[in-house]
Amino acid sequence: GAKVTEGWSLVRCGAKVTEGWSLVRCGAKVTEGWSLVRCGAKVTEGWSLVRCGAKVTEGWSLVRCGAKVTEGWSLVRCGAKVTEGWSLVRCGAKVTEGWSLVRCGAKVTEGWSLVRCGAKVTEGWSLVPCGAKVTEGWSLVPCGAKVTEGWSLVRRGALRRNGEFGLRVGHGWRILRARREMSDESTRLMRYAPVSVE
Repeated sequence: GAKVTEGWSLVRCGAKVTEGWSLVRCGAKVTEGWSLVRCGAKVTEGWSLVRCGAKVTEGWSLVRCGAKVTEGWSLVRCGAKVTEGWSLVRCGAKVTEGWSLVRCGAKVTEGWSLVRCGAKVTEGWSLVPCGAKVTEGWSLVPCGAKVTEGWSLVRRGALRRNGEFGLRVGHGWRILRARREMSDESTRLMRYAPVSVE
């Protein structure tokens, strides 16, 4: 019953949504401001993409993974349920494949990666493993800003200078609070060498 205007792309109500399509709330009433586009299409100003069945709340703006995030844009994990309390990618940040955002206390499932905002993620850096339980009170080494001090992720067995471990995240990973004197400014991310501990 929605008014179809120029530029709209619609699918039949109840039609099977196949791979590659992004639909604004599956089967939802099409109202002004909603759009439907094929995944991989060039995301321009004013476009919003959501996965079929995703809950989109007022004020959220979604773009496909890998899109250049410009002023006023926000990004959430593909297919994730968008609810109050989620953290968004900082405006202007370059979003690459594998980046994800979760709120504190969320269950980390397959495909999620947590890194501090703005950090350069290279081979060998540690990310929160799939299935890790993020408990209340954690500051995730979250996605998007310059990493110089604060939180860092290391493998179990990595030894701090003082020999102490941080809290366990799960699946052999630990979060250690970084020390200023241990920061590696050249890589902009804290790194710890794995050490065999008997």
